Amino acid sequence: MISESPAALTAKRLASLVRHRELELFSLTGTTGGEPLRVLVADDGATLSYVKALAFEDEPDVKRVGKSGAFAAPGLAGAGADVVVVGANCMLSGLYARNGFTLVPKWVRLFLPTTEETYPRLYNFGRQTRKYFKWMLKKVKEEGFECDIVSDPSWLRVFYDDMYTPYAKSRFGELAVVHSLSEVRRKFSSGFGVVVGKGGEPVAGAVISRRGRVISIPHFGVVESNLDAYRAGGNFALDYFVVEWAHSSGIERVDFGHSRAFLTDGVLRYKLNWHMDVVDDDDAIGVFAIATPGRTPSARRFLARNRFYELTPDGPRLTGGSVEEEEGGREPA
Repeated sequence: MISESPAALTAKRLASLVRHRELELFSLTGTTGGEPLRVLVADDGATLSYVKALAFEDEPDVKRVGKSGAFAAPGLAGAGADVVVVGANCMLSGLYARNGFTLVPKWVRLFLPTTEETYPRLYNFGRQTRKYFKWMLKKVKEEGFECDIVSDPSWLRVFYDDMYTPYAKSRFGELAVVHSLSEVRRKFSSGFGVVVGKGGEPVAGAVISRRGRVISIPHFGVVESNLDAYRAGGNFALDYFVVEWAHSSGIERVDFGHSRAFLTDGVLRYKLNWHMDVVDDDDAIGVFAIATPGRTPSARRFLARNRFYELTPDGPRLTGGSVEEEEGGREPA
């Protein structure tokens, strides 16, 4: 999803390429699945931390081993490591592809169509997904979750201080992006808020922004003391409420926002339960470029454990099989 003009996009890519003309190289050594794994990371400032968490079960040994120029980094496909991950600039995507790298969006975005024509598919999935929905709806009823629409502007401060900010920081740590109250208020002014509660106490909330016949959920949060209740079905209750409202209100689709492109990400796996449409949500400036020199057994294990959506001319495509093969066993994150 890229809405900027080609000229503006090119200018941003060039600025980023200049800013990251040199990439820091790190050697990461540790274990995954009880087996050794060595990963070489060319860091653009937003790659090392994510790869550490993605590839290793425990804290790996990390060593800075030098630098690489941005234009030279595609040559790292032949480096002496099981896996090479580069924080790559999109202007060089062709060069990375020719050197054997696979390009992975840093983020994908997920949409659920809700028109009269497309909405019935929500109830026509495979057997495992139907069982999942039946199970979750039963949990929502048993747990006594309720959802309400909020339009009172004074609620926004409570949402921002008690739900959104603490949840973002606890969920994403140093990778958290916490938007300002004025930005959250701007989105709220174009839509409304939704609160999920239990026993008269708030559990979680979300800001719903509307643009024409599309609604999005740009900001979301959980009351820290009620995180267990949220995981026990409060998230499903909120999402189901929003989707049902969208369908009854003539909304064409619901934008469920960003997720990482790897199936190890619990948020992505949860959203795939709904069979949402997956599109590239990278800013079209940077991507992960992944190579597996020599295709070692450790590299094959890494790929098997960390399936992802790769960038193709037709959009993101899941490696190693279809989404349907992922049905079942996915519980809300």
